[in-house]
Amino acid sequence: MKTLFRYLIVALSIASCLAMGACSQGSLVHELSDNDSLGTSTIVADNSSPVVSDAEYSSLFESYIFDSVEDMYLGFHDIDEGTLDSIRRREGYHIDSTRRRTRVTREEQNEGIFGHMRNRLLREGTLMVPFYQGEQLPLRDREGFANITVFESMAVRKPWIVYHGLIDDEPIFFETMYYDRSLMDEANEKGASWLLSQINPDGTNVYNFEENQIDGMTTTVYEREISLGDRNVLAMASDAVFDDGEFSTIFYFVYDDILVIVWRASPDFLEAALPYITFQEVDFSTNKPLRTTPGRKGTRFSTRNRMQNESDQGEDNNTQEEFVE
Repeated sequence: MKTLFRYLIVALSIASCLAMGACSQGSLVHELSDNDSLGTSTIVADNSSPVVSDAEYSSLFESYIFDSVEDMYLGFHDIDEGTLDSIRRREGYHIDSTRRRTRVTREEQNEGIFGHMRNRLLREGTLMVPFYQGEQLPLRDREGFANITVFESMAVRKPWIVYHGLIDDEPIFFETMYYDRSLMDEANEKGASWLLSQINPDGTNVYNFEENQIDGMTTTVYEREISLGDRNVLAMASDAVFDDGEFSTIFYFVYDDILVIVWRASPDFLEAALPYITFQEVDFSTNKPLRTTPGRKGTRFSTRNRMQNESDQGEDNNTQEEFVE
């Protein structure tokens, strides 16, 4: 338990612009207080904008817990426009005490960052889910604990889906974020650190991170190629060495159009599991796997055969989302 808690500390310290809130069961419907009306979605607040502390920003957002993919699908369907507008207003603060920036697309600006992710999944009808040894990752199914957690806003000021999994009865955590597909080719080639530098220029990446020591822990960030079940990926690794000699690693990597964070209490266990990890699309409403074409082992990029309604009409699915400058 001590080691697992330390992993959580590392994950929170490295994930830039982290914002976490209180959990709500099942439904995505919640109310916004008068004090939460914080303006409209922006890209970068200038130096004259009010400074928002990490604690204040985190308190604006909620997380939602679900038992299954189907449960999440129903929750996403139940959300109303009023709730989406409330979240959009809270997303208006894209600045904290260190004035970090987050780039958003025009679609995210128009629909809200969380709203765009939600609408994208419902429109396309598919969800990228972690698989282990060719089977969908077993979730922990432990009474009183979430199987899937959705954060309105977390690392890099984006919504994240967290899968609380089990491999050989040992916990493992996968966090996934859908990013702008106009970056997809370069992101799969250049890796997670490059993608993070594009989305959140002031956040943590290998280009701007220096080894640091804090609270009895020395942290380093570097790039490393890791082998998954169907491809190699250029990951950003975060190593933490504690004063008592314990060691941990968290991996960030790009898999098609999602950014993935994976962590586990035992580094040896994580290293052993990675070669059997893949991601596949499932039908968002039924949690049934779709037929996919996996990437070849040894390559970093594989285009997914996405099954979308728009493809039947010969449309491009708006894959080139324009950044708002």
